[in-house]
Amino acid sequence: MRDINTVPAWLQKALLKQQQAMIEVLMHDRRDQSSGLVRATIGHAINFYTYRSLVHDQGLKIKEAIELMVHFVSQARK
Repeated sequence: MRDINTVPAWLQKALLKQQQAMIEVLMHDRRDQSSGLVRATIGHAINFYTYRSLVHDQGLKIKEAIELMVHFVSQARK
């Protein structure tokens, strides 16, 4: 995803479609499926740049970043 602007347009579309599919899987069977806030929070949590910021820039371990994003998504449901 870091280099998405350097790949052909068809591949950009495929990568973005894959990311949307991951969001749909994570939203599946949720009572709050209509919540744009939850959907946006999940989208942010699985975004490459979120990972890069938390792990590379802020120095979190991957497990810590995951725990933080799980907490972040759970708070959006409230």
